[in-house]
Amino acid sequence: MVRYLLRIVHRRTFAQVWKRLIYFFPLQLLVLHVKKNHLLLLFWLVLWAYITQSMGNKYGIPYLFLYPEYFGTVGPWGYLLTGFALGAFITGFNLYSYIMHAYRFPFIATLSRPFLKFNINNAIIPVAFSLTYLYCSARVQLFKELLPAGEVAFNLFSFVVGISVFQLISLLYFTRTNTDITKMTGGRAEEYRPEAPQVDLPGPMPPIPPMRSEQRKATRWLRREQRTRKWHVETYLLPSFRIALARSSHHYDKDPAAQRALAEPHQPDRSSR
Repeated sequence: MVRYLLRIVHRRTFAQVWKRLIYFFPLQLLVLHVKKNHLLLLFWLVLWAYITQSMGNKYGIPYLFLYPEYFGTVGPWGYLLTGFALGAFITGFNLYSYIMHAYRFPFIATLSRPFLKFNINNAIIPVAFSLTYLYCSARVQLFKELLPAGEVAFNLFSFVVGISVFQLISLLYFTRTNTDITKMTGGRAEEYRPEAPQVDLPGPMPPIPPMRSEQRKATRWLRREQRTRKWHVETYLLPSFRIALARSSHHYDKDPAAQRALAEPHQPDRSSR
């Protein structure tokens, strides 16, 4: 009997771990990009082909990325600017993904600083590309240009600094202006519950004013959101690189504040003014 119970517990534990692994937010975002973001993936694939010297060798395009010049010389400044440009591309990739697909993951409305956490969990492709670039650029500098190892390390460090500087600037801006449930309601996200809908009393109906452009856009977005199947998430990655469990978001599904938190990712926080 004890063995039977232990076997059941072991099976449930394994099933739970497997479920949390399959529905890990970074993995779900990667699957989403493969299914929905074909154009963005094409841009990444083209860049990957350039830095791995699989395309554009005849015209020397890979060297523009792997051995960049700045004012006619190759050095830290060229790598710094290349990293800064890649940081801008990564920010655009994250921002586009957030605006277009955040509504597919309703649990994001339960998070504070949702755009920051979205970026952390959406980092599989940018990190893989950056590591590939570092490896390919190091090979070119060491074995083709015959640069000293110390100079190569400093050039690659400048590249990483360029990425980090742009990411820091963008995250500081979007973290300050990102809208979440806490800013909208003044309370903690996990304690928030939508108000009960008010019952209309019978009486003369006032004339309905024409809807503004923003209201029409919000209505169209809400209808599309209600028709779209949501993606399930069990776990996600925190900025401290710890894994956390995703909270239930069923009580946000029909609430306007939660919908605005997902629909307007970088709207200024008017409550703090």
